[in-house]
Amino acid sequence: MTLIGGLFRCGSVAYWVSLWIAIPWVLCFTAFFVVYMTKRRTFKLSVGFPKVQGDIDWTARTIVLFPLGCMAAGVVAGLFGVGGAIIAGPLMLEFGMIPEVASSISALLVLYSSAAATTKFALFNQIAWDWSIALSVMAFVVTATAQVYVLGYVRRTGKQSIIVFCVAATILVGALLMSYSAVISTIEEAHKPFKIDFCATRGGK
Repeated sequence: MTLIGGLFRCGSVAYWVSLWIAIPWVLCFTAFFVVYMTKRRTFKLSVGFPKVQGDIDWTARTIVLFPLGCMAAGVVAGLFGVGGAIIAGPLMLEFGMIPEVASSISALLVLYSSAAATTKFALFNQIAWDWSIALSVMAFVVTATAQVYVLGYVRRTGKQSIIVFCVAATILVGALLMSYSAVISTIEEAHKPFKIDFCATRGGK
């Protein structure tokens, strides 16, 4: 299996560098915004800026816990194949964000993380295009329809709890389906020898 017409051959040094280089980039990105948000909070306190509902107070505790929570979300997303935003959404709610804002940020995170993952898997020729196109169309239609109905309900009633309920329901259904899939896969593969091949093709050859 090769990447970009053979520029990076699977298993080579360049191959692993291309995979792991994201880690220092994310750490630098996180460090920059930790400093930025700390200075921003100090400035707001110095001028007496009023705290509004949903505005996160970037104390030393939240500045440490939020990146750690997002890191854990990324690890879980990579291990189980779910969007990290599914875990980051409840985390933002826990820190006091308005449900509407947390939901919007989660959707934006899904867009960029899914686009990055799709690009990577496409470069490694690990995408079943028939399934991906069908599921993308279905996801777009369902998301657009749900947005209309859910936002309409929020505007009519003023209750944002429906957004929290939708996030919780999504996590619950995803957890149940993944647990079912894990049990079935474990039963089917129990008699087979354990083998890890990072460079196997989609067909397993």
